[in-house]
Amino acid sequence: MLSTLTADAAALTSSFAAAPEARRKTMSLQQRIVLTMALLALLMTAIGVLGLTGAWRANRANRDTYENKLTAAMHIGNAELLIARTRLVLGGAMAQADTARATEQIRHADGFFVQSDEEWRSFVAGVHEAGEAALIEAAGQRRDALRRAMRAFVDALKAGDRASAERIGTLQLSGLFNDMSAANDVLKRALFANAKRSYDDAERYFRLFVVVSSAMIAFGIAAAAFSWRSLRRAIMAPLGDALTHFDAIAAGDLSRAIPRHRADEMGQLLDGLRQMQVRLSHTVTAVRDSCESIGTAVGEIAAGTLDLSSRTEEQAASLEQTAASMSGLTDTVRQNAARARDAYAIADEVASAANEGNVAVDQVSSTMARIQASSRKIADITGIIEGIAFQTNILALNAAVEAARAGVHGRGFAVVASEVRSLAQHASTAAREIGVLVADSVGAAADGSTLVADAEQSIRAVLDAAGRFREMMSGIAADAEEQRTGIEQVDAALGMMDSITQQNAALVEQASAAAQLLDEQSRDLTRQVAVFRVGGVA
Repeated sequence: MLSTLTADAAALTSSFAAAPEARRKTMSLQQRIVLTMALLALLMTAIGVLGLTGAWRANRANRDTYENKLTAAMHIGNAELLIARTRLVLGGAMAQADTARATEQIRHADGFFVQSDEEWRSFVAGVHEAGEAALIEAAGQRRDALRRAMRAFVDALKAGDRASAERIGTLQLSGLFNDMSAANDVLKRALFANAKRSYDDAERYFRLFVVVSSAMIAFGIAAAAFSWRSLRRAIMAPLGDALTHFDAIAAGDLSRAIPRHRADEMGQLLDGLRQMQVRLSHTVTAVRDSCESIGTAVGEIAAGTLDLSSRTEEQAASLEQTAASMSGLTDTVRQNAARARDAYAIADEVASAANEGNVAVDQVSSTMARIQASSRKIADITGIIEGIAFQTNILALNAAVEAARAGVHGRGFAVVASEVRSLAQHASTAAREIGVLVADSVGAAADGSTLVADAEQSIRAVLDAAGRFREMMSGIAADAEEQRTGIEQVDAALGMMDSITQQNAALVEQASAAAQLLDEQSRDLTRQVAVFRVGGVA
């Protein structure tokens, strides 16, 4: 089924890209749209060029009016005004009695005169029309005559010849100034007339541009309306047919025939739609057959999944019981291992105590040997003391005999000899008593040594037994630890098996639910596919 759907999709995609025998006599939509856009672009370009040309001509006319007419008239007026101010300042200088002030006014007049010349030169340096040259020359001549007269007037003032200055001012300056003003007026009228002519030309061009632009705009609107009508007839009507067929296909009707009557892009669209309808019909038929097969297979899968689910649940219950038993056994073995470790610790303590007792017995035995040796030395010393007491007693008897021979003179010595003999007897008695005690002590020390030797042998026997017991408990503890480790591993393995079984049970339940859901979706897909009507298939 998947390969069928893939093939249908590939064929459907290629159907839109492939051109039918195409592009015979009918102009394609692309050509129509390109032609319409080219025509509109040409109209827009023409209107733009026309507008730019009009704007350029208007800008040139305005610049010419400002730079060559208004500015020129301004220079002429400024030059004439400065000449008038020069004339007034010179008149004031002539009427001034103070020579210094008159000289200052003449200096100011020279400055105005220089500024007037600069304004006139600026005017002459501008661009002028051919008809203005004679007027400019005539005005220049009037100005030169006035300049010469004013220069003569200034020279007369500077020379102090007020009569000549007054004569020049009265007879020449007024007439020459009026002549210059008249020539300037004629020149300014000519400039204004030329400016008016430039304005009329610009106005005439403006009206022409308005008429031409209006005609081109009207033509553009008409062309757009015609293009809209043509494109609407070429696009909207076929699109309406295509939308009708799309609505039928969306409603599940795949049996309606789609005619082929155009060779342009809309004809290709309808051809693609017809091929899509055919492919979709085949696809729906294949989906119906596949839904039936899927429904059967899903039913079998659901039944097998339910059986597997019940068996998995039984296995999970058995594993839970086994895990519980192993958990109890693990606890018992863990307790035995702990007790074995405790017994081993006690045995180790007993062996340690036995070792300490053996060491103590060894120390007692060595101590008893030293006591016995010391007792023998004391007995020897006591014998020596007793011999010394015996000799002292003999010496005392000899001294008593000698004292008796001495008579009266030996009485004191006799008393001393008696005391010495008495002390010797006491020392002899004490030495004998010490000898008896030492003999008893030596006998007791010998008996103690014998008993210590017996105790040492007994403790060594206990120590050997404790060592063997410790080794035995060490082995028991090691065996118990190995049993505990093994049983814990078995318990962990059972826990893992229980977890895996639980997961398997959950997966089986999920698979069962998925199978049921797939069964429901298969039935739902069958119901949805049943909506389509495919060439005699209900």
